[in-house]
Amino acid sequence: MAYIGRELRQDQAARTQFTATGSETSVNVNYTPGQLTVFLNGIKLLDGTDFTGTNGTSIDLASALATDDVLDFIAYDTFTVADVVPASTGGTFAGNISVPTATSAAHAVTKAQLDASAHTPEGTAVLSTGESGGTKFLREDGDGTSSWQAAGSPSITDGGNAMAITIDSSERVGIGIAPTAYKLTVDGDGSRLAFSAGGSYPFMTGIRSNRSGTTSGNMYIETWRGDGGNTPVTAIAIEGAAADVLPGGDNTQDLGSSAKRWKNIYTTDLHLANDRGNWTVIEEEDYLTIRNNKTNKVFKLVMEEIE
Repeated sequence: MAYIGRELRQDQAARTQFTATGSETSVNVNYTPGQLTVFLNGIKLLDGTDFTGTNGTSIDLASALATDDVLDFIAYDTFTVADVVPASTGGTFAGNISVPTATSAAHAVTKAQLDASAHTPEGTAVLSTGESGGTKFLREDGDGTSSWQAAGSPSITDGGNAMAITIDSSERVGIGIAPTAYKLTVDGDGSRLAFSAGGSYPFMTGIRSNRSGTTSGNMYIETWRGDGGNTPVTAIAIEGAAADVLPGGDNTQDLGSSAKRWKNIYTTDLHLANDRGNWTVIEEEDYLTIRNNKTNKVFKLVMEEIE
């Protein structure tokens, strides 16, 4: 259906009114030239005949107003449909896009900031599939700019802008280090994975590693109070290249208990020592011997075969 006059949904009307004191031939009003309708005491005036409006801020009347004459103005604010970016197909903005609450130039988004090729990836923010070249992450660079980063190796930086956590394309995680061939790698001397039971004084259980220069590292299973109230206590240590499994301290921990015993113990020589004696049980081919490590004397166990 065709319409007479302006197309629907293409303008907005601003209505204002002026009451004369008498003898006015010019009246101030804001409008778009050619988009103003004027009524005098309810009668429509003709543009170009009864009034002239060309500057957008005032009109000139062909006849002076009388006292208490009323002018009603309807000013239409139009826009050009061609000067918009289509929602269905997108388009290009010729100028900057500014945030409505911008208080300085720094709050405006420039074309360069929206251009993925203008920046070098450094960090991670919002996941998006809208950028060409596969799924990427939009990263805040920390210098007022943003850039895209391939989702194959997203990373999270710490306050010092150093790499904190990185996930590679094979879903391997590196903490403080680039991912290795293992699913999780934690870097740093004294690195610790901790597990807390919570509570007012959360006691923690964790696995800690350390190394000295290029020598083999050690691993410790520890327990400590999570609020920093005490020093970690080592329960088990796996030390050196030989990977010896050691208790946290000498003569401090049991292997099993009276209620929870190990089923079988497989060992070669058996070394026994306490505050009184120090003995070693040695297996020979046909018999057992016991050596007193304090006197270095060796005793043969006399064994009788059971028929």
